[in-house]
Amino acid sequence: MDAGRVTRVLVVANRTAATPWLLHEIERRSKDESCEFALLVPPVGGRHPDWTLDVALSQVEQAAGRRVHTVSCDRDYIGAVRHALSEQPYDEVLICTRPPAGPKWLNPHPMSWLDELDVPVTTLVVGEPARLDRGVLKVRWDDGVP
Repeated sequence: MDAGRVTRVLVVANRTAATPWLLHEIERRSKDESCEFALLVPPVGGRHPDWTLDVALSQVEQAAGRRVHTVSCDRDYIGAVRHALSEQPYDEVLICTRPPAGPKWLNPHPMSWLDELDVPVTTLVVGEPARLDRGVLKVRWDDGVP
């Protein structure tokens, strides 16, 4: 990355915005890179939702260590992501989601719409173990036996 260049990341999360997986990733990026974050939170249904953009924003801002912009969203979060990308230049979309419910054969490609975006997409799935950056870890045990 160029010195002084800011990486703009559009974060898409709902209740997953408060999970350690996403918050750790945002914190890591904030320390390692010069990042600017924008948060898009699809609305939660119900008459008295227990989760709002304000709650998610406070969590993400704390992890980022700086102000985070918000992106408005109605029920059509896919359209909102596409609209946000057409309005502002983002270098990446970071989506945090829960694992799909039910057998994978019922919906084999629930996130296929991401392939149509013109920016790199990183998907964090809550509950999945972290990926190793360098592949397989090799361990040699030396117990003194020739």
